[in-house]
Amino acid sequence: MNYAELLHLDTGNLSRTAEAVGLVGGRLGDQASELWGTANIPTTSWDGDDAEAATGRIRDRVPPLEDTSQAMLYAQVALLDLVEKLIAAKAHLERARSAIAGTPLTITPEGVVQVPPGLSQADDERYRRLADDVATMIREALTAANTADAEAIAALQGVGAPGAAPPMSAPATMPGEGWSPQQFKDWWDGLSEPERQYMLENHPDVIGNADGIPSMYRDLANRELLGDAIDRTRSEIDALKDERADLPGGPGSEGDRRRLDGEIAALEGRLGGLETIQDRLNAPGTAEYDDRAYLLQIDPSGDGKAVVAVGNPDTADNVFTSVPGTGASVPTIGGDLGRVDRMVFDANQRDPEASTAGILWLGYDAPDAINNAASTSYADGAAPALREFQQGLEVVQGGPDAANNTLFGHSYGTTVIGHTATSGGVAADQMIFVGSPGVGADHASDMGIGAENVYATTAPNDIIHVVPDASWAHNTAPVKEEFGAQVFDTPRYDGSRIAAHSGYWDDGNPARTHFASIITGNGTEVPRGEYHERWYEWRPWN
Repeated sequence: MNYAELLHLDTGNLSRTAEAVGLVGGRLGDQASELWGTANIPTTSWDGDDAEAATGRIRDRVPPLEDTSQAMLYAQVALLDLVEKLIAAKAHLERARSAIAGTPLTITPEGVVQVPPGLSQADDERYRRLADDVATMIREALTAANTADAEAIAALQGVGAPGAAPPMSAPATMPGEGWSPQQFKDWWDGLSEPERQYMLENHPDVIGNADGIPSMYRDLANRELLGDAIDRTRSEIDALKDERADLPGGPGSEGDRRRLDGEIAALEGRLGGLETIQDRLNAPGTAEYDDRAYLLQIDPSGDGKAVVAVGNPDTADNVFTSVPGTGASVPTIGGDLGRVDRMVFDANQRDPEASTAGILWLGYDAPDAINNAASTSYADGAAPALREFQQGLEVVQGGPDAANNTLFGHSYGTTVIGHTATSGGVAADQMIFVGSPGVGADHASDMGIGAENVYATTAPNDIIHVVPDASWAHNTAPVKEEFGAQVFDTPRYDGSRIAAHSGYWDDGNPARTHFASIITGNGTEVPRGEYHERWYEWRPWN
């Protein structure tokens, strides 16, 4: 692989190939298990020489299926390992290119670093030292990429032959309770491909929920968990419908019918949300930018929890984590996913030279209704999980300077971010508070990232303005002058005050343009707006 090939490398096709190979391998393994089960013919049903012969022939077909399944799953992990190493090599190459930004040095299409003539002796010596350093970085990146390529070829050659794939093996050390994201990363980095394959096959729940493990592996594990949850929910719905159908007629069964109808409706809502996530994961991507979806967490219990990334947050230049507010749940996840999709589109349009990924972080139990949203318990409960997630994101990205990370909150989601920041800090370069009732703090500097990096906006007729300034009502609104945030305007919404609270993502709303500018690191270009009072334009005659 040469300089130009690594510079323009798109690992998306490799990732999709690995996903497809693993899917087929998993299905073959399932079929092998089912086939083995069919060989267990009860002697009461069929006995004698013919039965034994049939059983033997069926079981003879199982090992080839298992070998093929094992080979394909091994190939999947080998391809994912290649993707991971190529991404790291390309990132190293990009760092080399960034090192000469703003200097007279140039890099030819062949990867040769050139020092222009006509410099002073001091500048010539200085830039030649820099050119040598950058040339070394380029060589390192190319060596890493080509080594990874050769290792993948060696791993994949002959993998289809019976017994060619190394058997899965359990790691010597399993993750411990309370491991930090850095511990998870170090552990994962130290696993062999057969050990990674073992964990994906046997412990997808551990890998899928582990902050500090690369997104593409978490996605693979969680897709399996998602499929299981969908199948399980469908079975539960069918069982309840059968139970309802078996109820006797008449008023005596009316209470049971109502109970079952409620349970069926709740499960159908859950199923709809899970299928919405699955549809988004399977959606075809766009050629303009990376909008492949990654499932980073799934928990269908209760209202449900889910974390979905649009674009790869491990490798993007800009990443925003969107925390939704009151009413957010798996059954209603489609709207929040659509908002993230629009913001990713806007940001990639705003700065097509950089890559932007977005994350819907529904990793907490959000308040079900407005009356619940007065409580801080939901935000306090969410804080440890959001802190761990952001820390894991930073660890996988390669450190605090590897990407521009933004925390984006809407409504009660801003309260979650604020409580996370003030109760132990959170890994973020910027924060955006939209339609906020308050973030549990009285000044932007309390967020721990500098008041100049905290942005806020609320439409003039957003219903959220009715929330008073009080410690029991999440403290000072971020759009008030005394809070000290960088406030930008959102125009008055042409509709009800309730509709205004969710109108920030509507087509034509300039707030979307401002979101994109901030997320891509161009927040200084966003015009500052007027500070708002809590009851701004909230009059019965308006």
